[in-house]
Amino acid sequence: MEKKYARGKSLLGVNKMWLILFLLVLSLCMPAYQVRAASRGKVTASVLNLRRSYSTSSSIIGKLPKGTNVSISSSKKDRRGMLWYKITATVKGKRKTGYVAASYIKKTTTSKTVTKKSSTTKAKYVKRYAKVKGSYVYVRKSTTTRSKAVGLLPRNTTVKVIDKKYSGKTRWYRIYVKRNGKKIKGYMHYAYLSFYSVKARTTKYQLGQAKVRMYMYKSANNYDTKLATISAYDQLIIRGSLKVYKTYWTKVNAYVNGKIITGYVPSSRVTQLISTASTSYPLKTGYTKANTIGRRIASGISTQRGYLKQGTALTIMGSVTVRGIKWYRCQYSVSGKTLTGYILSWHVSITDDTGFDASIAGFPSSYKPLLKNLHQSYPNWRFVPINTGLSWDTVIYNETKVGVNTISSTAPSNGISGTYSAPFSYLSTASNAYSWATDTYKLCDGTTWYTAAENVVKYYMDPRNALTATKIFQFESLAYNSAQSKSVVSTILKDTFMNGTFSYVEGGRHYSKYYNTTFMEAGQQAGVSPYFLAARARQELGLTGSGSVSGTYPGYEGYYNYFNIAANDSPGGGAIANGLAYAKSGTTYDRPWNTPYKSIVGGAKYIGASYIQKKQNTLYFQKFSVVNSPYYYWHQYMTNVQAPTSESSTTYKAYSNYGILNDTIVFYIPVYNNMPASPSPLPVKAGNPNSYLKSLVVKNGSQSLSFNKTFAYNETSYNMVVPSGVNTINISASAVSKYAQSVSGTGTKDITSLTAGHSRKFYIVCTAGNGSSRTYTITVTRMAN
Repeated sequence: MEKKYARGKSLLGVNKMWLILFLLVLSLCMPAYQVRAASRGKVTASVLNLRRSYSTSSSIIGKLPKGTNVSISSSKKDRRGMLWYKITATVKGKRKTGYVAASYIKKTTTSKTVTKKSSTTKAKYVKRYAKVKGSYVYVRKSTTTRSKAVGLLPRNTTVKVIDKKYSGKTRWYRIYVKRNGKKIKGYMHYAYLSFYSVKARTTKYQLGQAKVRMYMYKSANNYDTKLATISAYDQLIIRGSLKVYKTYWTKVNAYVNGKIITGYVPSSRVTQLISTASTSYPLKTGYTKANTIGRRIASGISTQRGYLKQGTALTIMGSVTVRGIKWYRCQYSVSGKTLTGYILSWHVSITDDTGFDASIAGFPSSYKPLLKNLHQSYPNWRFVPINTGLSWDTVIYNETKVGVNTISSTAPSNGISGTYSAPFSYLSTASNAYSWATDTYKLCDGTTWYTAAENVVKYYMDPRNALTATKIFQFESLAYNSAQSKSVVSTILKDTFMNGTFSYVEGGRHYSKYYNTTFMEAGQQAGVSPYFLAARARQELGLTGSGSVSGTYPGYEGYYNYFNIAANDSPGGGAIANGLAYAKSGTTYDRPWNTPYKSIVGGAKYIGASYIQKKQNTLYFQKFSVVNSPYYYWHQYMTNVQAPTSESSTTYKAYSNYGILNDTIVFYIPVYNNMPASPSPLPVKAGNPNSYLKSLVVKNGSQSLSFNKTFAYNETSYNMVVPSGVNTINISASAVSKYAQSVSGTGTKDITSLTAGHSRKFYIVCTAGNGSSRTYTITVTRMAN
């Protein structure tokens, strides 16, 4: 019994040993395996349909709002080549799985391949082709020159390299070739082999299509790693080509498992497709009907050329149809850059230019090219001509009267102009606006506001100069619109003192309110655009505020005027006091304005009643009263000639930041009779224009010599008679303006040779700051004997 038991125990031990050995060997032989984790993404469309299958005709099983998080498990392409993701997402509290169009999903995490190692294995040598380099080279049985030769190969013989070995530090390759009906297999020294290149240079970007199901390889070598399986009719991007031994290979990009990979396929299995369009004329205009992506060529797997939001303006340059799908070659703007790319036709709406031409038929011909340029960029904008019935010359005559239109400049006080200070050439030199005798500009308000020059008024009044994206908002309707957003008001106020809250006490209670909410409420109550109200307050008060809203202005403590209503101009800065006097008196429009809230809301009501409801419903018409008869030229909200343009720029930036430039916006644009053929230009920026002399004196030693008439700055010709004993004279002169560049022709003059009864002329030239000059002439005559 003992022997049987002992023998049984020994057998069990042997079986265990063999089992462990078997499992160890098996684990060493098992290759590494990979686990692919799912990708995640977010919905970019406003609402995205979740479908049962990957087709637009498949039933909808849910709708995903913008920003929905999804888990991407796989991807597939439909018969048109359109890519779909199989995703899982929460729909109305329930987890659902289905398919969505990949172009409306932005990946937030990419799929990762996790490699789980089972064992370490020796890397397998990748077979390749090579050519013999030497004249005649032996093939050896083993990796030494002393081993038996199994073959002799001439130069340029192509061999298959099937392995690599080292003999000490010397590299040898095992090769195979069939020559003269005989199979030769052996070793060849590395120095006698030249390998075929298996990597192609990138020289192309063309669309191709797989003819059959095939493998994509890591290099141009069917012994190399297989990167993917390409199905028949899959689209490929052709990047280059090369020949390896007897086979032509094509370097391609392919869309595999949700990403673009680069590899090689046999050229015989790829068909090239036409995927670009030449420019066709005449060009058409249009816009995107949905958020979409521009592509380098007409293929959904080609490189992206910008993300276009719905309503983006397009210039359509041509079209191409690829496998039954039409693409448009378009030019468009993304983040300020002009790009050209291909967009799927079902995402493009072509503008009917005939209809647009009819809509602007009421404008003069000089307006139309400018309106068409705007229409190409913003096809949803509408332009309405407002025929004022006024003559252009009559309008300019009235609007250039002293103080009607002003501009800010520090040039008269310090000679310097800059970004926010007009040069001398922008200031009026009309009578009562400027004195040539003293080089004095008449102040209209504060310490820097002067009457604008006629050409400056013409420039800012000429509507054609404002037909650009940033300036046209001076023609936008200022009426309240329920679609207007508080977020846009916030953007307008962002960098000002009104970015946040304000507090006040009324009736013993303490209040704290947000400025953006207050402007929205004011706009709704007054029927006025809150965007305009915010921009107007910003324009009137500046970024840091003014005495109009401090609540501490001397004599008007506790009163506010956010829109500077009735703040009439006066030299020295009395406008603030005038405006606060209005805020303090009266009972209309929620006065007295003894809180910021009452000032904003009451001021909005004043603007609505006094301007918006009296046809002055744009920034332009509030500045230039040309539609409100009988109040032409004087019922104007402000005197700053640049105000409409400045406020328009603020509005444009706010609309741009919130992506509403492509909304439908209506602009009311004035038209005048007998306008110039082309837009009025701004004057050239230049220095002080005064070239007059303030004094002109001629002396003989210390004795002053008299002219035939009293000197006056605007008289340029003088005569004098000198006695026979005077042989030298000294001419001195000074300019009226301290900004004059020079006075020449002065100094001591020798007149010894001047004979009795004869004359000589002397010329004194005053050169103004702007480079213009004025010549004064002195005629000196020697007294007759």
